[in-house]
Amino acid sequence: MADSDILAAISQKNSSVGFIKNRCVQCVFVLSCTALASLVPFGHGTIPTLAIGLVATFLTAIVVTFRFSLLQKVFENVVRWQLLLAIGFALIAAFNFYNNFCWSFHEGIKLGVLPKRFEDFSTLVYAVAGITATAAVPAAFVYLYAFISRFVPILKEGIQKSDLVEKCFLTVGGLILSVTLVVLYNTTTVFYGEPANDLVYLADSHLLVEQNSGMNINSGQNDLRHPQFGVYAMPFAITATLLSSVLFFIPHSYLICFGSEWNTIPAIDKMKSRLKMEAMVSQKRWNTR
Repeated sequence: MADSDILAAISQKNSSVGFIKNRCVQCVFVLSCTALASLVPFGHGTIPTLAIGLVATFLTAIVVTFRFSLLQKVFENVVRWQLLLAIGFALIAAFNFYNNFCWSFHEGIKLGVLPKRFEDFSTLVYAVAGITATAAVPAAFVYLYAFISRFVPILKEGIQKSDLVEKCFLTVGGLILSVTLVVLYNTTTVFYGEPANDLVYLADSHLLVEQNSGMNINSGQNDLRHPQFGVYAMPFAITATLLSSVLFFIPHSYLICFGSEWNTIPAIDKMKSRLKMEAMVSQKRWNTR
């Protein structure tokens, strides 16, 4: 590497470090974390627990930002293409947060968790959800960049350290698995369309798809079994979303790429009203016990 390249890299690093050390930037990140936490109200808990969660998130964000220098550690080594990728992923995540929030709002009303009169404030809820989702972009960006910047080196190292036999095994195995998934999701609905639970051991298959649990922290399936699945799986779900846009000619492409997308399957769309009606009936039966 030439001296000029080294100096440019050092200059870029110093400028990025100086930016993330800015108190205003750090305060924006803390508020963004709180905004992100506020987008998970109706899937779990009540208003008091939501308030406690927001306060806990705010205080935790302050500690990890100012006491443990989280931003400095995340952006210690900045790679431009990873930065741009994280920005794109964060925008997709914010749009998804907005959709999940609105979906949860209507589900809460339909299931009786929220008062029926809340429907009169739908427009206001949409506006607040849009503003909050936009405010959550910085927090989503930091998380996604932290993931990408650490996952890419691990992936590169795994590829570089694999010998020819291992690479051939992974390639052939991946092709066989891809073909199997295409056939499976186009010949049976057991993993995404049946209105019954536990058809696959310990997997409420249709709910995982309906609620897009891989990118929806608010999903009822992200309970004590895996409460943060919507966080950890988010980068993979966003990647699957992008891949499904490219592979649009393959039926059920998102499900094949990731395994949980409700609105990408027209066949399931016909079942929405019936499944939701059954969920409401089940909820009422439960409340009458």
